[in-house]
Amino acid sequence: MNKLVKWMPVVIIMILIIISIGYVQEDEQEESETTQQSTEQQTSGNQGLVDKPASNFQLENLQGEQVELSDFKGQKVLVNFWATWCPPCEAEMPDIQKLHEAYPEYVILAVNEDPENDVQGFVNEYGLTFPVLIDTNQQVQANYQIVAYPTSIFIDEDGVVRTITEGSMDYQSFEATMADL
Repeated sequence: MNKLVKWMPVVIIMILIIISIGYVQEDEQEESETTQQSTEQQTSGNQGLVDKPASNFQLENLQGEQVELSDFKGQKVLVNFWATWCPPCEAEMPDIQKLHEAYPEYVILAVNEDPENDVQGFVNEYGLTFPVLIDTNQQVQANYQIVAYPTSIFIDEDGVVRTITEGSMDYQSFEATMADL
């Protein structure tokens, strides 16, 4: 009996340690599942638009003319959401211009989100010749669930969104994605 009493505290402590380890592992698993769900939500926001008809929009270009997305049905379209203050946007603009020059059959629509800045100066500085549209009330941005700049939306000839890429792309990536539409 004396030996049992002597070992009782050790046994109780061991049981408590085992129970604690179980709780910690359960908490870590729940945290991991929560983090995974959060990551999936962040990366899947506008991905729900893929394989669905592109939402039509009408915006003014820098010359004050109305440009409507539906006018380009039957053509491959790249809609690039960007801002003048965005370094990755600035970095990819020369590649978008190069794509525009190499593939005039592709329609490129650059939707600017910061019209209060010198958009025309930016266009002139980079020698951009594709249409730059101004989304003054950011309604098109909202419709396409844009949360990061740049974001490129690739639309096939049938007017269906095929790919959405958040973040900067290079020439080869633009070229390959457009070719796959």
